[in-house]
Amino acid sequence: MTDFIRAPREVYAEDPCWVQPLTFERREAFSAKHPFFRHARWQPFVAYRDGRPVGRISAQIDELYQQQHDPRGGFFGCFEAIADEAVIDGLVAAAEAWAVEHDCDRLTGPFNLGINQEVGLLVDGFDTPPSFMMGHGRPYYRSALVQRGYSEAQRMLAYGLPVIFDTTPVMAAMLKHARKRAVV
Repeated sequence: MTDFIRAPREVYAEDPCWVQPLTFERREAFSAKHPFFRHARWQPFVAYRDGRPVGRISAQIDELYQQQHDPRGGFFGCFEAIADEAVIDGLVAAAEAWAVEHDCDRLTGPFNLGINQEVGLLVDGFDTPPSFMMGHGRPYYRSALVQRGYSEAQRMLAYGLPVIFDTTPVMAAMLKHARKRAVV
């Protein structure tokens, strides 16, 4: 699990817009205690090169989704990979094989892990950091997935709007103190 959580670090090492998720938050999101797993199961996969994690993907089945929409539908998500065809092939093949093993003949994604978490594939806006509940990505992800037979299922749009408010003196003091330990 540690390598699954750390894999994006290698993928985004040179990306100034990537914001590394908090490790403890990611551990909680993937923990069996997370409410998603009351009705879903998943399998994480990690790709390695020279002992370092260089990619990851998950395959998951949401039983509530299957009951209401598609009894043979599954999902993939948490897709992150260096620009290497062999790495991407191995990850996608692993997720697809797991889905087939669990009686799914369709995969939709990326879903990290379910609809109430980060969903979708970034296709524009690589020059800005992700917003809350929005994933980031690499420009080659779209073509990599299209080459492997995936197509757009639903177009999603995100808008950036300026946040306009005055910083109170108390908040300014808190931010000044916090900047010694964290990037705010």
